[in-house]
Amino acid sequence: MISEKLQTDALHFLDQVVSDARSEALKSAKEEFDKQKAQMQADFDRQIEAEREASYAAGLAAAGQQEPAPTENLVFSDGADYTIREARLVASFSYSRKFASTKWGTIVLPIALDYEDWASRFELAEIADVTVGSSISTVRQVLGPGSQTIPGHPYQIRAKVANSTKPQAITKRNCKVFPAEPGYIAIGKGGKTYRFCGTYTTMSVTDLKGKYYASNGSFVPAKSICKPMRVYLEISE
Repeated sequence: MISEKLQTDALHFLDQVVSDARSEALKSAKEEFDKQKAQMQADFDRQIEAEREASYAAGLAAAGQQEPAPTENLVFSDGADYTIREARLVASFSYSRKFASTKWGTIVLPIALDYEDWASRFELAEIADVTVGSSISTVRQVLGPGSQTIPGHPYQIRAKVANSTKPQAITKRNCKVFPAEPGYIAIGKGGKTYRFCGTYTTMSVTDLKGKYYASNGSFVPAKSICKPMRVYLEISE
């Protein structure tokens, strides 16, 4: 006959198993919810921009006007802050950076790019998940033919050919530049939130205290500045 103590211990053990299973299920559900929320936000941003473009075009048509051809050329080299506060059309936007290796880095731009704008020289990827070890690695979804980026959205970038002496440029003609308000991606993992944030201005060591930046293909504790047009990581409970 099973003793009363053994029965009590067995019930406690079963309660613990159920509790652990419930906690793990809730954690997995939260992580999946955070991923879906980030994707829904990206889809919403695309929809809002499409609606703005359609409304603007409809207003011009109703007034019997044509949009004037832009003449402004914006050229940004690595390290230059982007501080434009109002959206406007430009004849061209160019951003150049030296890529010393073909490892994954980060990028955030105030314009929308089509696949053809980057595919010959770079790969771009969405940050889909994180893997936590001695450093923090990302799970990437590489953008393929037909893709378009979202202005202000954090991405990862990899040069197909490294060149430490000559900058490589991303250029877009006849495009709209958006205000200096970069976005972020939030990913839930293991009870923590990993928030990948874009920056258009240089961040000092003080600004980056307790944060991470990209180095050699992963994210590590920040020990120096973070240049503009890049992405840093902050982690919260």
